[in-house]
Amino acid sequence: MPYGSWPSPITAAAVASDRVRLNDLQLDRDDVYWIEGRPQEAGRCVVVRHRAGRLEDVLPPPFSARTSVHEYGGGALLAVNGSVYFCNDAGRRLHVIAPGAAPEPLTPDLADSMGLKQTTGALVSEPQPDSPAVKAGIQSGDVITSVDGAAIHDARELARRIGTMAPGASVKLGLIHQGQEKTVTLTLGTLPNEKQADATPQNQREVPDSDVPKLGLTLAPASKVQGSDGNGVVVTAVADGGVAADHGFQVGDIILDVGGKTVSTPADVRKSLADARKEGKRAVLFRVKSSQGTKFVALPLGNA
Repeated sequence: MPYGSWPSPITAAAVASDRVRLNDLQLDRDDVYWIEGRPQEAGRCVVVRHRAGRLEDVLPPPFSARTSVHEYGGGALLAVNGSVYFCNDAGRRLHVIAPGAAPEPLTPDLADSMGLKQTTGALVSEPQPDSPAVKAGIQSGDVITSVDGAAIHDARELARRIGTMAPGASVKLGLIHQGQEKTVTLTLGTLPNEKQADATPQNQREVPDSDVPKLGLTLAPASKVQGSDGNGVVVTAVADGGVAADHGFQVGDIILDVGGKTVSTPADVRKSLADARKEGKRAVLFRVKSSQGTKFVALPLGNA
């Protein structure tokens, strides 16, 4: 057989399918970040971090860090002081991942949905049970704006400020509760481990689903879905390219409240959307429980 003409078990397709692309190398103190394009995940671009000799994925699915402006000097990733800023491929929206938090969009929608005049502050997703915050009366949906009189611009700054204080220290927090400014005093405790939610429903088709088509969501009462804890409304389907998909909603997520109102049926969700539209809001705030924890997501109303 002539040289170079023998059959090879390694095909061009096999080589291309397993190739991982590396881009956007970032240094943040002792941490190294980069983006991996993974063919085995349908080309999803994952932010990876090297810290203290260990590799870990920073970006949970279905998020994908990708942008179309690299030809003009732009990039899809920025790591600063422990926070990761990235452009999500779906919808091309900018998001931030603060330490210990899920990705949140960097847009005015979040503030508008809460009736706030500014986008600064740290949004409380879900206070830990029996924590100093709960004892001080801090609730889900409150926005912490200051610590001992010093302004707080985001969750990263809040975590850094509190992290410099010793357990047992007394601290005054300025916050916005249901649109009203107030100040609370609490005594710091130790930080508990964050409880991860497992909201993947089973046997979903045993219960009737209800569509919210303008948002691209199909919902079912959590009380009717096996595997949930009975609270809220379970997402049973997410339309590709829809508003909800662009904002990171996944099958199995549990919507706990919409516009500050607790929901237990798809009809509750639709009513909260209608109420927000009557109030002239451009976006509405969803509190969502997922496998990554509890977070707030602001969805633009549009024609929803």
